[in-house]
Amino acid sequence: PVQVAATLAFVSGYFPVFESFTLTLPGIAGIILTIGMAVDSNILIFERIREEMRAGKTPNAALTSGFSNALTTILDSNITTLIACGVLFFLGTGTIVGFATTLGIGVIVSMFTALTITHFLLRRMVDFHIRNPKAYGLRERKEEKKHFPILKNFKIFSGISVVLIVTGLVALILLPFGKNLFNLSIDFAGGTEMEFNMHTAVTQDIQTEVSDLFKDATGVDASSVTSSGDGNEDVLIRSISIDSEQRAAVIDKMLEKYSLADTDILNNNDVSASVGSDLQRSAFICSILAILLMLVYITFRFELTSGLAAICCLVHDLLVMLSVYVLLQIPLDSNFIAAALTILGYSINASIIVFDRVRENLRTARKEPFEVIGEKSIWQTMGRTINTTLTTLFTIGMVYILGVPSLKQFTLPLIVGILAGGWSSVLLSCSLWNVFRKKFRKKRI
Repeated sequence: PVQVAATLAFVSGYFPVFESFTLTLPGIAGIILTIGMAVDSNILIFERIREEMRAGKTPNAALTSGFSNALTTILDSNITTLIACGVLFFLGTGTIVGFATTLGIGVIVSMFTALTITHFLLRRMVDFHIRNPKAYGLRERKEEKKHFPILKNFKIFSGISVVLIVTGLVALILLPFGKNLFNLSIDFAGGTEMEFNMHTAVTQDIQTEVSDLFKDATGVDASSVTSSGDGNEDVLIRSISIDSEQRAAVIDKMLEKYSLADTDILNNNDVSASVGSDLQRSAFICSILAILLMLVYITFRFELTSGLAAICCLVHDLLVMLSVYVLLQIPLDSNFIAAALTILGYSINASIIVFDRVRENLRTARKEPFEVIGEKSIWQTMGRTINTTLTTLFTIGMVYILGVPSLKQFTLPLIVGILAGGWSSVLLSCSLWNVFRKKFRKKRI
């Protein structure tokens, strides 16, 4: 908690450096992701220290070796995220730049605090002669159980994944043919925007009342009902395009229910899509370029086949999130870009952690088949994957439970995307790497 708090403090301190920086929902997504990255680094360090202590080393020696062994993994996982941030920052527009700025600062700061503050605190524990292994999270190890074979059951897991992604994939394929399965909001499709001065602070209860009133008057759900203006005394209603009769019905009900005058009608117009083609094109190009650069880096650090496997897992996670948008008919608005970018920045890290352990084991067990090394590596990193996924889900889950409806619509796909990332990194990544190795190369690195 100390390291995470320090990370957030450093990140917040950097915001004033950037002129005209506005903390939008994508920016908040970057902060949430920063918390996940900070926790991720700590878990990697703690897991490594525990492994060294299980091998019989003293706390002092385990601390030194643990940090040294975790450093490479932390760098690899964070550099892939920084590559995405760099592309989004230099080539992106609007809220994309805000997301890249927040996340980029957060990743750099979280690495710094993990390697300084966490190291300092653990070193002080050793200096105070705290030798009990339980203080470092080490428990008595039970007898080694036979693990469920993951690589051998790849067909089962990949079949489940195909079922999970098919809806999102079909929706994407049909878009160029004019068939839309998504619930496009006003941000993408344009619509009607109405704004009223309520002469009082617009609370969540008032927003709910206005939303119900709008549906009674028009027969359709409002895309969003939010507060705006000085003192949050204006209520802004956004929906798909409605005709003049429906608008008149809304105005009559608003004037009657809240005793408003004609002068309190601040806006009553059709609006074009706020997420224009330029922003959509920018987000798409940035994502593709970021993925390609990640592929180059992973190929340089590992091999091409592992890079292909990591990218496949990343695309899998994004398609699972798209399937949720289609199946639950969550409005596809500007928040979707933030959610997709969050998964793009976070999801690949879990696969990188597994691959880093595979690379390490390949060096010490060259005669063992890749299937055996991959299986062992997955189970060695299983605790880290579960702990990181749960801690990140806890943060986003609290936002979902305590947040307003607009935040719920944003965080639900994120929760699904993070769960999909845990699934793909454990059950698909090494298996895909193994498949690609057999198809594209004949000898082991």
